[in-house]
Amino acid sequence: MSVPPFPRLGFFGPSHWILWWGDRGSGAWCSADGGEPVPAEVSATADIAAGRYSAIPPLAALAPAGLVLAERLGAASSGYVEPTEHGALFVVDGRVEACLQTGGGPWDFAALAAIVTEAGGAFSDLRGRPDIYGGGPALFSNGRVHRAALTALGSGAGMNGG
Repeated sequence: MSVPPFPRLGFFGPSHWILWWGDRGSGAWCSADGGEPVPAEVSATADIAAGRYSAIPPLAALAPAGLVLAERLGAASSGYVEPTEHGALFVVDGRVEACLQTGGGPWDFAALAAIVTEAGGAFSDLRGRPDIYGGGPALFSNGRVHRAALTALGSGAGMNGG
């Protein structure tokens, strides 16, 4: 058995029995209930005003500083979608154009950042750096609205000094 040059990174959504994964250079995929893998692709929406967003944690659970950021993203977009699984996975399959995650460690961002980027999207901290180590907040997007979403969130709008 040969080992691929880059790891396969995955995320399991136990509430819906869906496995998501990405292989560098091979795209992102999902499989529901052990079924055949299906390619995952972000939405083609290029205007943040026409796009929707999600947040992790959900709006009702956000701390005040996170809620301020989510409200900024909400004001720039067409609406909020309550996550039933991680909002970054909503980006991966086009249910939303952006997902704000207000905090976390590298273990929270690494697999999701890889899957989102392999699906054609983008991941960064709020300064636009692809940094999984800063502790958040971070933005997952379809890539087409990334710059506009960062602008809406405010330059250097980090909550953890990052």
